[in-house]
Amino acid sequence: MWSAPPTVCSTTGIESRDHALVRSRPVLTVFLSPQRPVPGDRLEVRAVLESRSVTPIEGVEMKLVGVERRYSHTRSSGNSSSRVYKTHTLVSLVSRTEPRELSVGKHEYRSVFDLPKPLPPSHTDAVGSVRYSLDVRVKIPWWPDRHDHYEVNVL
Repeated sequence: MWSAPPTVCSTTGIESRDHALVRSRPVLTVFLSPQRPVPGDRLEVRAVLESRSVTPIEGVEMKLVGVERRYSHTRSSGNSSSRVYKTHTLVSLVSRTEPRELSVGKHEYRSVFDLPKPLPPSHTDAVGSVRYSLDVRVKIPWWPDRHDHYEVNVL
């Protein structure tokens, strides 16, 4: 039966026959607790990566952003008009991990974001919106990053 020759990991220097021949992006699953936070809550984010190959990463970045968008005025030009909105960032919180190498299997990363108390709740209406989003990015050198975007409903 054919078997792969041993390889030496560039990060750890450890010889192994378990390295996959082709790197792959890990599968990303994200969990929030509480699922529907309120201003003043501690929002815990748990990112679970399932790696099918040995994959070096430059880190995992989790970014929570809240943006308010309000109607400002209507701009007219000839026969057309468009609504103009002003945006304001309400909150921008970031968590980053150190570079490492993912082995085959599951890896868990946690981050906690303390939501400020004076935040308005998520909403959308005719004159504006308040939206919160969580972006999770697994930075993989010389390979497409794993990136997912989630809406967070703040009550």
